[in-house]
Amino acid sequence: MEKFNKDHKGFSGIELLLVLIVIILLGVAGWYVYKEHYRTTTSPPKSSVNVVNTFRVQKLGIEIVNVPTSLRGLIYTTSSSTSVTFGNSLSTPVTSISANFSTNSLMSLDSNCSDSQDNLALGGLTKTTGEYIKPNTESPDGFIFIKQFNGFYITGSYPQFGCAYHGSTTSNTKEAQTLQVTQISAFWALVQNSSDIQLLQN
Repeated sequence: MEKFNKDHKGFSGIELLLVLIVIILLGVAGWYVYKEHYRTTTSPPKSSVNVVNTFRVQKLGIEIVNVPTSLRGLIYTTSSSTSVTFGNSLSTPVTSISANFSTNSLMSLDSNCSDSQDNLALGGLTKTTGEYIKPNTESPDGFIFIKQFNGFYITGSYPQFGCAYHGSTTSNTKEAQTLQVTQISAFWALVQNSSDIQLLQN
């Protein structure tokens, strides 16, 4: 009688365990690749996540970048003049273009706070031909040099007083006064940072 051969081929426990580990590793790797692919295809592009507001002031040849949401609805009107300008390297009269700023929200509360009112709402920026040279004399009240560009420079002028009528006790006027203070602070914190005043890009 023949003895049964115990040396038959098959999977041992260790081999089965190794196969199971390989399958698990492949599953984990596949899940990771799927999640990375899903996250990449469903996330908004970085350019749209990090968008900053840019406000173009075409008549001045500049754009203001990083405009905060507190200045949403920024507006301006421009006017020009020819004179010997404070701080200009040229002793002859030059043409300056000024922009007076306000916001739609401020103007809607009080019409005296419109951008057409000379230097009353948020203040103004002026473009002057030439090179700015710091004078020996004291600057006029509210005047500030902001940035020199090739062929022109930008200066600013603070609002001299509140645009809202101080004698009124209406809720709109009080709200306008509060909003003006907040927006003046935001506007001048923005424009005094020279890196936020850039040459207008076509």
